[in-house]
Amino acid sequence: MANMKPFSAIRPTKEDVEIATTWGASDVEAKLKEGKLKQADDPAFYVYRMVAKYKTYIAVVVAADVADYVSHAIKGHQDSDQSACDKMTAEIQSTKVQSVPAVIAYKDQDYIKTMENKYQLDKEPLLDVTVDGVRHTVFEVDNSYQRANYEDAFAGTTDFTIVGNEAAASAAAEAGCEKFLAMLVPYGEIEEGEELPYLKGLFRMFTDERAAKKWDRFSSRQGFVDCELEENVAMMTLDNVKEFGMIPPSNGVKNSTVIVYKDSELPTK
Repeated sequence: MANMKPFSAIRPTKEDVEIATTWGASDVEAKLKEGKLKQADDPAFYVYRMVAKYKTYIAVVVAADVADYVSHAIKGHQDSDQSACDKMTAEIQSTKVQSVPAVIAYKDQDYIKTMENKYQLDKEPLLDVTVDGVRHTVFEVDNSYQRANYEDAFAGTTDFTIVGNEAAASAAAEAGCEKFLAMLVPYGEIEEGEELPYLKGLFRMFTDERAAKKWDRFSSRQGFVDCELEENVAMMTLDNVKEFGMIPPSNGVKNSTVIVYKDSELPTK
């Protein structure tokens, strides 16, 4: 068994999908501020369908557990390219962003396949775009009940093997992360040595340390977004209150008023 978790994906807007493939991890902060990249407010799994000329692949995009990789609950399959691993480790430590997914083959379950099909049939896709002859369609599993179903299903699966980009898992471990970005594909859907035709830059995630502080990029006052009402007034989302478990201190600002609001989008000045 292995611990697969939903995560707050960093994704390009529909208009910027193709150009996002050229952005490195060091570009993420700037592109978030420009609105060309978006970070999901709530953790989710993603069903990702890739239709190439002769073959269709269906992956589930997750945050995999580094401890499972280190303990070999998720088995390595190839010799990691040490130079690639070193480069990724330095990048993660510098930017706090993971941009390259490890590709993991798993022993398929009919239940997982049923859930994948349900999302393809019942939901509008989050993204549907064709790039270089490959159609990429993404469905967001954002319902808490369905997220729990996915976690339970993967926890009951005993055979996970990395079949591509093992350096991504190794780099996350070397950088001290708790999770690493991964795409899960059933055995038989991907052959040994076969490259998954995923779109680079479509999914990224902050490291565990940064994920808990995602609001910091909007304000130097932790967890708050300054507004123009008064000098000592700050705002934060209700979801952020839940994430911290409390209203965090206002970073030394005396007599400040805190407004908690329900909107998922941050207000802009």
